[in-house]
Amino acid sequence: MLGTSAAALMHGQMKAKAVSDIAASSAFWINPVLATDAAIQLDRWLTEVSQSAATVYDKALDGVYLDAMRVGSTKALGGAYHRLFDGGHDLASAWKRVREALPDDTFGQEVSGYLSAIWKDVVTPMGLPVISFDKGRYDAVAEGLQQTLGVSYEWLYDLATFTATEGIGALVGALALVLKWRQAQVKEFSEIVGALGVTAMVSLNPILAVVVVLGAARTYQLSQQKDAGKGALKGLLSGSASSGSLIATSLMIGGPVWVGVIAGVVVSVLVRQGCSDKSLDRIKERGSKFCEIKGHELIAGARALMPALVRK
Repeated sequence: MLGTSAAALMHGQMKAKAVSDIAASSAFWINPVLATDAAIQLDRWLTEVSQSAATVYDKALDGVYLDAMRVGSTKALGGAYHRLFDGGHDLASAWKRVREALPDDTFGQEVSGYLSAIWKDVVTPMGLPVISFDKGRYDAVAEGLQQTLGVSYEWLYDLATFTATEGIGALVGALALVLKWRQAQVKEFSEIVGALGVTAMVSLNPILAVVVVLGAARTYQLSQQKDAGKGALKGLLSGSASSGSLIATSLMIGGPVWVGVIAGVVVSVLVRQGCSDKSLDRIKERGSKFCEIKGHELIAGARALMPALVRK
């Protein structure tokens, strides 16, 4: 009986580890790919397959903007950037608009209409805002940052919004960290955090950025264990280098997007192998031997020159 229970427990642990490993690998590779131009193509494809006639719930989200269009004052709402300012497109406000759309619909209809309306908007390149902003204050902050840091209005909009692909990337990343929260060694966990961190910065994914902050806090906690600091640093560097090399290679190679992505994956695999403990140990060993040889050569050279210097 005890043997059966122990075997079942071991089987469960192995299954849980396998699931967490798959989630970690998915987050490690999917997110950098979604930080390349491949994400734009995926968003466009999702937009095409999701197109359908506007429902009363779709119109409810755009109600303020549609009213502004009728009187020709869309500029006051930001024009193409109106989702950030019309108070109807962040997740909480959108639900409120859907609830108010019809007086006699059921809760199930509202949920279905809400999910459909949100999906239609989040798959577009403009995405959805994390929260709604007051346009006057936002413009003032945007102008100040543009003058001091040189960032564009479009850059700030991208930072404040998310698309379907960014949401998927953040969800996969969060799932990986949750499943590895207690299982992973510090190097393994920090490697995922490093990869997600570079992706969040390049793609300006606000949701993934929150996931990275939480992961970084956990990495710091794990690094406080005995002899864990170096492992945390190695993991962060390995993850960052692997993710960064994939994105950089993809951007540098011309032609079809997926050619660059495949090349980026190949380079990233090589970089990750180069950052492994065994590779680093070999590099360290070779570096030590090189320094030792060069050191002996310098000493021998100095000794050979010494008599000449003494005669002078």
